[in-house]
Amino acid sequence: MFKKTKLLVISSLLILGLSACSSDTAPGTSGSNMNQEFLPVDQAFKFSTKVIDKETIQASWDIAEGYHLYKDKIKFDVSSGNFQIANVDYPQSVMLNDKIFGKQESYINKIDIVIKLNQISNDNLIKLQIGYQGCAKQGLCYPPQTNLSAMDLSKT
Repeated sequence: MFKKTKLLVISSLLILGLSACSSDTAPGTSGSNMNQEFLPVDQAFKFSTKVIDKETIQASWDIAEGYHLYKDKIKFDVSSGNFQIANVDYPQSVMLNDKIFGKQESYINKIDIVIKLNQISNDNLIKLQIGYQGCAKQGLCYPPQTNLSAMDLSKT
């Protein structure tokens, strides 16, 4: 009888403990952020690309207040087209002490990154794969994102 009661009490405590631990918080957040509402990733980091000329593309992010992008998580890759990336001109970043990753070079507000291309053939169509990751100041880190931008470089 004592063993059954003890087992019942332990099981009840375990169930209560598990339900107390489960919440609506996203991965990378603490319980103190349970009532915090976070923007969807495409609103926190509004992304766009623009053709500057036949050898230059600009990638831009409008970053919502209280959010930041990690400089070292921004990546560019030509997924289709006869081009190679010649140079990526990153703007000045700021050093932030991130709750999740510690000190990180990051971007806040708005950034424009200029991508210079080398054209291998006369094809003007390019698909550029852009990867990035960012977090909210309050502790939510979004999973890495990937966008695919298809552009015609003859349309400047």
